[in-house]
Amino acid sequence: NARTKLASAQQLAGSLTSATALLEAITPQAQAAAGIDVLVAKVERCRTARRLIRRGFEEARDHHALLVDQQLADASGELAARLVSGDPCLVCGSAEHPAPAGRGAAGVAMAEIRESATRSDNIRVELDEAETALVRAEADLEHSTRVAAGRSTSARSSTASAGPPVLPAS
Repeated sequence: NARTKLASAQQLAGSLTSATALLEAITPQAQAAAGIDVLVAKVERCRTARRLIRRGFEEARDHHALLVDQQLADASGELAARLVSGDPCLVCGSAEHPAPAGRGAAGVAMAEIRESATRSDNIRVELDEAETALVRAEADLEHSTRVAAGRSTSARSSTASAGPPVLPAS
C-alpha cells in the first residue's frame, strides 16, 4: 500500500515536472500571441504616420521647387529688362533679343528659398525616422507572429511599448 502510494506520488511528480516544462515552453508563445494585437496597431500607426509625413515632405519639396522656379523667372525678367537692342545679352552674348522674358512679379527672397529648403530637409529626416519606425514595428510583428506560431523560440526585446513617430507640427 505504501509502495503504491509512493509510485503514484512519483508518477504525479513526473507529470508535474512534464507539465511545468510544457508550460515554460509555451509561455513565450502565449505572451507573443497576446501582444500581436498591440503590434498590429503599432504597425498601422507607423504606416499612417509615414503616409502623413511623406505627404508633408512632398508638399514642402514641391513648394521649394516652385520658389526656385519663381526666383529664376524673376532673374530672367530682370536680365531681360536690362537688354538694349543691339547690345550683347549678359547671358548668351547675342546682340538680337527676339523673345525676352517677361518681368516676374513674385519677388522671391533668398531667405524664403533657404527656409523652404530647410523645412523640406527637416521633414525628410522625419520621413526617414518614420520609415525606420515602420520597419522596426513590422519586424517586431513578424517575430512575435513566428514565436506565437512556435516557429521561433528566441527571445527578443520588443519595441511594442513605443508610440508612433512624432508628427510634424503644422
